[in-house]
Amino acid sequence: MTSPAPLFSPLQASLDNLSAELKLLIKFQTNEPVESEELNAINWSLFLQLVKSHRMIGGLYPIIYENEWLPVEVKERLKTIYNQNKLRMLTLTAELLHISKAFQKNGINSIPLQGPMLTYV
Repeated sequence: MTSPAPLFSPLQASLDNLSAELKLLIKFQTNEPVESEELNAINWSLFLQLVKSHRMIGGLYPIIYENEWLPVEVKERLKTIYNQNKLRMLTLTAELLHISKAFQKNGINSIPLQGPMLTYV
């Protein structure tokens, strides 16, 4: 008796076609182990660009900032991006609180549907 053919997985097929940098981001987010040979294929400039464009710095930086295998210049750039993002979020939070207080003062109920406050809900 022959064993059944392996099932085709569209998800796996899609993952196989991703860039090494995007695969690395996914591994970080899912806490999968990263092999050293995978790191040799990484274009760190593209990796940083993906982190920024996918707005992953808030969740990614705390996970990877202590990793010794991360190149020092990449680590420093991630730290800069993280701190810039943190400052931006604090500024947006202050603005949202200011607007919410103005609404409340005028008897207008409001619920923020987007923005930094939703991370605390």
